[in-house]
Amino acid sequence: MQQEQGEWVWKRRPERDNMKKTAIVTGGSRGIGFAIARQLGLDGYQIVILATTPFEKNQDNLMLLEEDGTPYHYVQGNIGEQEDRLRLVREAVEAFGGIHVLVNNAGVAPKVRTDLLEMTEESFDRVLSINTKGNMFLTQAVAKQMLTQPVEGKKWGTFPIARWGTPQDVADAVSVLCGDRFLYTTGNYIDVDGGFHIPRL
Repeated sequence: MQQEQGEWVWKRRPERDNMKKTAIVTGGSRGIGFAIARQLGLDGYQIVILATTPFEKNQDNLMLLEEDGTPYHYVQGNIGEQEDRLRLVREAVEAFGGIHVLVNNAGVAPKVRTDLLEMTEESFDRVLSINTKGNMFLTQAVAKQMLTQPVEGKKWGTFPIARWGTPQDVADAVSVLCGDRFLYTTGNYIDVDGGFHIPRL
């Protein structure tokens, strides 16, 4: 399925499954973003990928999603642009009926790395427009959509998580840390507190 409107193209393969949850992964066409998108697909999510490059340029990776049997929807756009952010949310809902997860993976580095004393305002504005402003306002748009949806599963669209913690919550975190899923993470910690720390951020 292909649709063209101006400079953007999107495709969806295969048809949506209303029993599955949907995850948006920005910058999800390659590298870390694609690894996240593919893993979430294997975990049972329908995937919406936002990338700045055309669908055709990423067909090799996207073919892997099809081989996995992962329903996905591809949107070409830039999180630094308000129109593209709102269109991403709109298309995700049109394609799969709702949004349950947002992974803000997309980001850019300066086009030219220079000394702090030589950095230009244009370079600074570009990086913050995408990495800070874009992610912030995409999160806002997705959160507004989530608030219109019925509560599903064990997690809630608002924080703090509205239930008492259980011993199993801590046990699950320990299990992940002791296993082989965090092999590239050192010297960090995980808050297992239902979001209690959020007001203090």
